[in-house]
Amino acid sequence: MRDNQEMATIILNSNLATYEQLTDLWGLITETQDIGQVLVNQGLLLPNVYSDLLGYIDSLHGNTPPAVSNTDDYLDTDSIIIPADIGQATDDLPGGPYDANMSFDEHFHNIADDGIFGEETHDGSLPSASYSAVNTNGELAFNDSPSSSVQPNIESASHEPFEFAPEAFVVDLGDVEPHVDDDNVLADEYGPASVGSNFFSSAKESSTQVGSLQERFSKASDKPAAIKENVEPEVKGPSIPKIVAGSRDIGELSIAIPETISPDNSLAEILLFARHYLISDVHLIPDAPITMRQYGKLIPVSDVKFTARAIEKTLMDGLPATEMDSFIKSGDVEFVYSIPGGGRYRVTVMRLRNGFSFAARIISFDIPTFEQLGLPKSADSLTQWAQGLVLVTGPTGCGKSTTLATLVNMINQDRNEHIITIENPIETIFPVGQSQICQRQVGLHTLTQENALRGALRQDPDILMVSELRDMESIQLAVSAAETGHLVFGTMNTINASRTIYRLIESFPADEQDVLRNMISESLRGVISQQLVPRKDGVGVVPVFEVLLVTPAVANMIRKNEMHQLQSAMITGRNQGMVIFDDSLMDLVNSGVITAEEAFKRANDPEPFRALLKKGGE
Repeated sequence: MRDNQEMATIILNSNLATYEQLTDLWGLITETQDIGQVLVNQGLLLPNVYSDLLGYIDSLHGNTPPAVSNTDDYLDTDSIIIPADIGQATDDLPGGPYDANMSFDEHFHNIADDGIFGEETHDGSLPSASYSAVNTNGELAFNDSPSSSVQPNIESASHEPFEFAPEAFVVDLGDVEPHVDDDNVLADEYGPASVGSNFFSSAKESSTQVGSLQERFSKASDKPAAIKENVEPEVKGPSIPKIVAGSRDIGELSIAIPETISPDNSLAEILLFARHYLISDVHLIPDAPITMRQYGKLIPVSDVKFTARAIEKTLMDGLPATEMDSFIKSGDVEFVYSIPGGGRYRVTVMRLRNGFSFAARIISFDIPTFEQLGLPKSADSLTQWAQGLVLVTGPTGCGKSTTLATLVNMINQDRNEHIITIENPIETIFPVGQSQICQRQVGLHTLTQENALRGALRQDPDILMVSELRDMESIQLAVSAAETGHLVFGTMNTINASRTIYRLIESFPADEQDVLRNMISESLRGVISQQLVPRKDGVGVVPVFEVLLVTPAVANMIRKNEMHQLQSAMITGRNQGMVIFDDSLMDLVNSGVITAEEAFKRANDPEPFRALLKKGGE
């Protein structure tokens, strides 16, 4: 079976499908059904285009499509093939001599220089011909249709520039009418090159049209790009991981990572610079330098301040027009911005009194494993339940989404379940595993979180993941879903386990809280609370965890509203796998990972750490 990553990249850069369509349908790939067949089944790709795509991919790996054996039949096709002298050596072929290291574009111009295209047109220019290749019989195939404005382009996001190969790819277009997607901007600007179409206007315009496969499945040469050259400057620090087959990020990086950053750089360059240097957040604020958060500290990284006008231009040029139109209407917008080969970024744009404010969170390429995340072993038991409520809590920016993604992906890889996620926005794209995963974004795929939760319960789910439980209705729906036989994962912005339970109950009117306590005591399975603390050596942050497991004793305390005893229950429950936040801090201080000062600022009970500070402990 063809490599799905390679196929998806070619489909994307040929404008046969959008990035959103590919990511939404990625979960339907099976061992017998690649991404192209998925698009065909969904009605997004014509079967003949899919067949041509397979032939093109085979050609990239040395699998030559069958050559036409009877030259007498050439005039019966929708193609023109100009025969060359079969007895000629490669040096005498059009555009020769043949050089395997020469790019396709260079061979194209050599052929033009040899005058192989014949006489000039009525306006004095050469016919609009798209050179294909020379086959083993020495025959040249090209598109001589004056109506075709697309010139050959040899760049592909997943390959080196396409090299000249001694074979001809003759495509029979027949009477296929191209399909133009009205929502596809490229179709409006560069002709019918949208989903399910080819790069030619119509077979009816000319009875002799030929298009090489590499022409059909490559970028148009006049397609605008921020940076057209793949430059790899020498830079310090760790490099961005190479995107390989099977990655969840489509495309290959084609933008140079700058060594220094300034307001003159594009938004994509600023974000790539941030990822390259392990930045967690990027901030652009009027009349301030570009500021980035590294290891919990804000650092100005440009000498020149970003003016309000420059920020507006950078954002309007760099971000999707649909999102910016929404921002102009509402004054704020949140979405995920993707750079092919450069990963995903959770973006927030707001209007201020003096201009636009931009913030971006860098989303990791990969979902960390349980061990890489450093979660306590007892947290693994929270993924084993068939039903119940599991909460991941902590302040903003502490890695809750990453922990949640790790837990859900553990189930995805180990169990055959139907998982529905409700996110705002979708940050992590889960890889194909044993489970069936449906990811929905509030505002894009559903109107509200409440609507999505109600709809999900009618879709026969086994597991629900809610990115954030933020109001009474969403909390009530999540608790109800846990009670009715589903395993629900969610996040809340609370600092520890006991405060999380208080927050759940206090979200409801006083006359409903007794009922809710009973519901939570029966459905809650556990709470993971976390914070990120700067390392003592200054090269990163380390997560600090607290784990509450809801044992019968804990459930009884919740039901009887004896929440003040939770801390004691967690202390006595250490041998059952419960983890206290202050214990985790103390372990990290004693092992020299963090300083006593950092632990003191975050501890629930700071007195033990105050004593360490008085003794001069670090």
